[in-house]
Amino acid sequence: MPRPLIFICLTALLPVLATALALWLGGPKQPAPMTSISSPFKDVDFTTLPPLQSISARDKSPLTYREYLPVETLKAAMVVVHGSSASSSSLHPLALTLAAEGWQVIAVDIRGHGGSGIRGRADYVGQLEHDLEDLMASRQRTTPTATPTAPPTVLAGFSSGGGFALRIAGGSRQDLFDGYLLLAPFLSQDAPTFRPDAGGWVSVGIGRNIALAILNGFGIHRFNDLPVNLFAIDPDSAEPLTGSYNFPLADNFRPERDWQGTIQRAVRPLRILVGVDDEAFRADEFAGAFESAGRTAVVTLVPGIGHTALTVNPEALAVIASSADGLLEDIRATTLQP
Repeated sequence: MPRPLIFICLTALLPVLATALALWLGGPKQPAPMTSISSPFKDVDFTTLPPLQSISARDKSPLTYREYLPVETLKAAMVVVHGSSASSSSLHPLALTLAAEGWQVIAVDIRGHGGSGIRGRADYVGQLEHDLEDLMASRQRTTPTATPTAPPTVLAGFSSGGGFALRIAGGSRQDLFDGYLLLAPFLSQDAPTFRPDAGGWVSVGIGRNIALAILNGFGIHRFNDLPVNLFAIDPDSAEPLTGSYNFPLADNFRPERDWQGTIQRAVRPLRILVGVDDEAFRADEFAGAFESAGRTAVVTLVPGIGHTALTVNPEALAVIASSADGLLEDIRATTLQP
């Protein structure tokens, strides 16, 4: 074979070989268990956990959730989204607190977690938005008395769930909800709020992620089920956890890659809460991160509170309930504007 032709063939093969190596060797490494994330659940009483309910998504997969009815008069409704690796049961203390304050709470199992779909797996980026649409459509069908004067509906999310809530807030489906409550939200690995590896909670296969993004750009999806994220779960945790994510789930359960653009497009009222002692994110950077994206946001820092403790500690839960009421006032003020 002539040398120029050999050179051309090798040049053409190099990207293929590099991609193959990245798929094979560029996966995540199992991190050591991070007990500070799971240990707060060991004192949670799950005996009053509501049973799972289920709807069918558009692909016929089950989407599961738990419903908490307000103790007294209905104030508003809130859909709450758990963090990475977790499920709806992890939000039990938060949901109980909000229900006692008059909220109807729907705690969802995001596809790939709990009882929704296959653990650690989504089929395509955008499927989680479709699932949320299906859930809300199902709720509307079961509440035919809803009117334009019905109580507001808020989307809240914790950690990765907070990032997903921000994704909705800044996307084409933002009108599904009247306001957004972000609890220690993941913004981006490029945001100033991010600690390396989320403080040790997650190992990301960067090489594999890049290779899969390239392949997906060419319409090649056959390797998407390879794990790209592994979590530092405690094997003795009382909470049923998901240990890994495939590429579509990891890329979907977060804000858009242009996290600043997502913030800029989020026009509905939103509030952010984060514990001062958060192990995964830098609490003191949240206000500046939103300002750098062109939006001034109400950011509440909760003293003495770590990442998971934000949704478990009674004092932190009281602050969240108060902030939720403040968000309702923001929503009403926005609605009343001409």
